Amino acid sequence: MYVRRITSTRLEEKLNRYFLAVLVSFILIQPAYSQNSLGNRLAAAERYANTFDIQYQLDWTLVAMTENMPAAQRTDFMRFMRNTVDFNRLRNIMINMMVQVFDVDELNALADFYGSWKGRSILRKYPEFAAAYQPVLDQEIERIAEQYPKSMQKPQSRQPSQQLKPEDLLKDLLKELGGG
Repeated sequence: MYVRRITSTRLEEKLNRYFLAVLVSFILIQPAYSQNSLGNRLAAAERYANTFDIQYQLDWTLVAMTENMPAAQRTDFMRFMRNTVDFNRLRNIMINMMVQVFDVDELNALADFYGSWKGRSILRKYPEFAAAYQPVLDQEIERIAEQYPKSMQKPQSRQPSQQLKPEDLLKDLLKELGGG
């Protein structure tokens, strides 16, 4: 009986220490966890959404979409889209996606930056930049893609059985380009 009591006491001491360690860990982790809570992420995403002019962004998207339409159809299509699109729905979808992807610090950084004068200026200019850059990017991709069949005629350095995941292919490509 006496041996059992000592063992039991040691076990209780170990359990108490373990419980205390878990409790202290929980107390220390709790502020970081609560800071990144769904409510805080949602509030930060809302703050960012207030800086984001969805209608302006849609207008630039529509300009790009209607680039190849006859001028007469272009105006009617854009008017139809602007009158039909539910901007509140798009805003809510954007907020929900942001809450799923970004943590509270990232959302606050987005809201801080795009809420600033510089951030709003960049956001306003970005569609113009994208409209100018996208055709160049598309042409470059097409030009390089045309070379693909020719490259398949050269001996491959990797055996077909060595199938890589997309992230491994990206790492290899970055190494070849000197960026990784």
